[in-house]
Amino acid sequence: MVENHLCVWWDEMVEHILTGCHISAGIWNGISIWCKIPGMFVFHVNDLVEMHEHCAISGNKKMVIHGIIIIGRWRLWTARNEKAFSSKDPNVVEMIAEIKTVGFFVV
Repeated sequence: MVENHLCVWWDEMVEHILTGCHISAGIWNGISIWCKIPGMFVFHVNDLVEMHEHCAISGNKKMVIHGIIIIGRWRLWTARNEKAFSSKDPNVVEMIAEIKTVGFFVV
């Protein structure tokens, strides 16, 4: 059996959800503005894994940024599932607000 790794939003690969679509670009831009870090240009999932290492920050803030990026990835994936299973269209503003809320409680 071949697994289906297609994005339910735009029929692209799963990586597209996290790095290549306008929804993910909006999320990473919103996080950059909120965290006061340089714009996040993400081309590959590995860029997200290492982003906190390249933000010209140090110490605890670096780990906080890493945690927020993880929350952002989680929220993008849950938005994908909401679209796939409940036909709910993603909303960048709402998603960023949720990332901020979860980030406040987690980090």
